[in-house]
Amino acid sequence: MDKALKSYKRLYTHEDPEARVEALQTVVEHELMAEKNQDSVSYVQCFKGTNLRRTRIVIFANVAQQLVGITFIINMTYFLQLGGMDAALAVNMNLIKLAIGIVFLFGTFWTMTWFGRRTLMLVGSAVAAVFWIAVGIAGFFSSPEALL
Repeated sequence: MDKALKSYKRLYTHEDPEARVEALQTVVEHELMAEKNQDSVSYVQCFKGTNLRRTRIVIFANVAQQLVGITFIINMTYFLQLGGMDAALAVNMNLIKLAIGIVFLFGTFWTMTWFGRRTLMLVGSAVAAVFWIAVGIAGFFSSPEALL
């Protein structure tokens, strides 16, 4: 406990460290008591009570990357070439995507503190959905202009 208190004081100088460490200790004791009170553990318990919320968070964190198309974006060059785009232009598009992504990555440091994680996640997912719908609509057309 002394080491935890010392670390907490070093990390959070503006708060009351003793009260916060006591609160953390209470939470840990509560979790230990909950473990002791369970007679047998099964997968069904992941979907009951307070564990359901934790299970949903873990599932959403694992599925969110696929929902916004991370796999498609990572393999963008390959998919653009399959669609008929010249290899050099596909690589250039990938480089442009990386440059824009780095700029926006640094922008997220500010936007996370200003708007909050939940708002950015919802708005970002909505914008990604609009872009993927546009990609799907453009996929119906076979003209070379649809590839640009």
